[in-house]
Amino acid sequence: MRGRGMEGPPVDVGRIVAVLQPLWQILPSPEARAAKFGSASSRNFRTGSPTPSTPGGANPNGVASSLSDLDVRSLKSLYDTRQNGQTTPSSPRPGNGPFSIEAFAQRVQALINDDKALIERLIRFAQAHDLLKKNAERAQKLAQEGNTAMETYQKQVRMLEERNMSMGAKQAAMYVSLSLSLFMEHT
Repeated sequence: MRGRGMEGPPVDVGRIVAVLQPLWQILPSPEARAAKFGSASSRNFRTGSPTPSTPGGANPNGVASSLSDLDVRSLKSLYDTRQNGQTTPSSPRPGNGPFSIEAFAQRVQALINDDKALIERLIRFAQAHDLLKKNAERAQKLAQEGNTAMETYQKQVRMLEERNMSMGAKQAAMYVSLSLSLFMEHT
């Protein structure tokens, strides 16, 4: 099947379809995505931070509504092409349905939307990481300042104890001197 492009060379639609069909087999169908979204709520894995379109990371029923809300294991299994331990990227996946340009475009658009949500999630993770790093640096600085203050305090305590002992020794010496002079006066 050959067609003519709007202003270009003839287009071989069969060749384009032959190139797109292996990609079609890899892209998860809406049914497979829906099944993963439904099973994500039954898992105990952390789904991560909420996305702007899905506050809390899931809808009120607890079901993820975007790939960005799924945990890494769910994402991996959604795109895993292995069946029974064998990699078969060209074999049809359950629920993939017949190929059409419109259905292919819908799957690609869903991937683009998910990609945007995943990037937003990665940005939030990076921002949270930066905040945690700054907090750790602040905590370390405070700990160092606390250690320095403790060392200064301990030095001051030692100095005061030494002064106290010195004053006590001077006081004892004066008491002995006073006692001797009083004793000498009475004798």
